Amino acid sequence: MYEKKRRETEKRIETSLLQLMKEQTFETISIRQLIDLAEVNRSTFYRHYLDKYDLLEKMENRLLDELQAYYQEALDSACLFKLEKDFKVEDYIHEKQIFFIFLSHTWKIWPFFWDQMAVQLVCGACRKF
Repeated sequence: MYEKKRRETEKRIETSLLQLMKEQTFETISIRQLIDLAEVNRSTFYRHYLDKYDLLEKMENRLLDELQAYYQEALDSACLFKLEKDFKVEDYIHEKQIFFIFLSHTWKIWPFFWDQMAVQLVCGACRKF
């Protein structure tokens, strides 16, 4: 029960960050704006994250983990399903497009993420063949 509530709270905070990023830059987003939009207390935010940079890093790590899991699933499946898997990558990117758009504007702030993303994409593509 606690794990489900924790995940729901984190999802609200993450969704709030993505929503705010549609309107302003990451640097200008305040914790106050995040917690007001997510409807959580400041102490709840800090129970889950050190600061907004920690929030972003955890979102990035989850995205990389999901991408790695996708490629592992593609490796584990038969080549017959290769075409179907390729379309799922496009669906995944489309589903996460707001986050990817935001990240494209922050490559100077988070170069590690982009390095890891490139490794995942290249290694995943190589493993498929």
